[in-house]
Amino acid sequence: MERNVVVVGGTNMDICGKSDKPVVAHDSNPGSVWFSTGGVGHNIALNMARMGLSVSFLTAVGDDSQGRDILCEARENGIKMVLPPFQGHGTGVYVYLCGNDGNMELAVNDMAVTSLITPKTLEPYEALLREADLVVGEANLQEETLRYMGGIARHFVVDPVSSIKMPRLSTVWKNIEVFKPNLFELEELAGIHVKDETSLRAACRIVRALGVDTVVVSMGKDGAWYDDESLKFHMPVAESSRIVDTTGCGDAFVAGFCFGRLDEGTQPLCGAFGSPKRYALACALSASAITAESKETVSSRMSREEMISRVTGMLAHGKEKHE
Repeated sequence: MERNVVVVGGTNMDICGKSDKPVVAHDSNPGSVWFSTGGVGHNIALNMARMGLSVSFLTAVGDDSQGRDILCEARENGIKMVLPPFQGHGTGVYVYLCGNDGNMELAVNDMAVTSLITPKTLEPYEALLREADLVVGEANLQEETLRYMGGIARHFVVDPVSSIKMPRLSTVWKNIEVFKPNLFELEELAGIHVKDETSLRAACRIVRALGVDTVVVSMGKDGAWYDDESLKFHMPVAESSRIVDTTGCGDAFVAGFCFGRLDEGTQPLCGAFGSPKRYALACALSASAITAESKETVSSRMSREEMISRVTGMLAHGKEKHE
């Protein structure tokens, strides 16, 4: 049976510069520059579509050449773009700079068009949101929009995007089933410096007390942590050939986790990991590793076959680590 996901979030054109050497502030840094589509919601939706999921994407693009390029890309990848372009508005733009190690140094975004995604905009699609197997939102959306979505969705997954935008979730917590912060966002929200497993558990406990069912923390090179009322465990990173660019890894992580959640009924690997939750986290880490090996924000190598191969590799190398 086909499983349906609805993603609601931002889309923009990415302009990325990568320095050949460590970045020197207040100076021109020789390197390479490229253009691609991006945005947290967009990246999550595109990753999941390439993983073979049925994805509907509610986003805001302008009536310009960038918007048309995004719509064309969506069609080519089987994404159902639901909202029509917003007439008289420009598509969002995100500019970022990476050092030679692939880590982002600085970014500027112009995402004003995303504010046009309001409850009124989404009302005609209430049935789509209500019937979806998963609804994924991200905090580039306004608080009232996230609250509206959370009140409709059966299973609501949220990426906070950044600590600055987390206050938009202040009235949404009780509607969130899965919350995916990185370690810094978790620390900011919980008010705890995470230095060991004890403090990590304490921070997740504070977040779940807000009303969240499950907290899934991405921890970069330290892997990831899963935390709900009945199960808590750590999983190391997936094997990776080389790190090229870590931009987009968090978005791929969310997409991979959703893939694992929806794939659990048909994928024999799920049983090999001992539980659907462990399998979902392995999928999240695998998707992140695939992304880190490419300069593309959404790797062209992302596919269901590649995901299964990476997850199988994690199992073979003992990355399922039970605790």
